[in-house]
Formats: sequence, C-alpha cells, structure tokens
Amino acid sequence: MDERIVQFSFIKENYRVYNEKLSEVRAGRANPAILNGITIDYMDEITSKKNGLVYSDDESVVVGIDSSSDGFTGTVPYGPVRIEEEAFSCCALENIVLPDSVESVGANLFCNSTVLETVHLPAGLRELSPFMFCGCKALTKVDMPFEVDDFTEGLFADCCSLTEIPFCN
Repeated sequence: MDERIVQFSFIKENYRVYNEKLSEVRAGRANPAILNGITIDYMDEITSKKNGLVYSDDESVVVGIDSSSDGFTGTVPYGPVRIEEEAFSCCALENIVLPDSVESVGANLFCNSTVLETVHLPAGLRELSPFMFCGCKALTKVDMPFEVDDFTEGLFADCCSLTEIPFCN
C-alpha cells in the first residue's frame, strides 16, 4: 500500500478523534486536557482547508469539518466526488446539504450528530453507507435520491425523530 495513503489514514483517524474531543470540550462536557497527545501535525501537508471543511489535497474528497474555523454552514460546495467516512459524525449542525457532484460517501457519515434535523443527499447517490445516520436522534427529514440500490445495515438506527423518508424526483 502507498505510504502516503497509510499516512493519510492514520492522520485522518487522529483528526476525527481530535474533532470529537474538541466538540466535547466546546460543549463543556470535557476538560481541554483530553486533547493532549493527539497528533495532527502533518494534516496540512496532505489536505487543504476551505469553506470550513478539510479536503484531500486535490479537493475531490471531503475529509471532515475544519475544527479551527466557523466557515462551514452546512452546505458542501459543488465539486467533491466523495465524502469520507465519519466526515460529519458528532457535528453540531442542524442541516446539511451535499452537492450533486458527490458520487459516494463513507460509513458512519453523520453518526451521532444528535442535533442534525435535515439532510439533503445528492440526486445521483445510489449507495448509502452503513450506519450513515446512526444515532441522529433529532433527524426529522432526509431528502433521498429517487433510485437507491440498497438500504444498508444500521442506516437509520436510533433515529427516533424520523417520521418519513421522501424520495427526490
């Protein structure tokens, strides 16, 4: 496996853990000391930051939300073709819109985003990832593509506020 891919995976996991813990600190549920020892030093070498999001260096993949910025308002700009797994997990936004340029999404995409209420998925997205909305307790509406190949394992697990799933035409 390419060393850069291995490095990216390691850094991405550390970045996810850092973002999760930073959210806990910002919400007053944890002491800032829990951030000690998490290494994300090389993230800038293989990613770019724009619009409050972290992208792969060619900006074709959204890796996650930039925790050092307030620039992400919930709408991903047109361009990226993939959203990485857990990119929006534990996020504090109420609404997220993914652009029609997105063709694939990773597992646990919105997992445990407990204040997330609405999501608009791209019309061309055919495969929904496992546990995509797991634990989104406030989720009330998902605009789905008209054609979906499969409803994967745990897709809407623990989505106790979801009453209907409208499909886009």
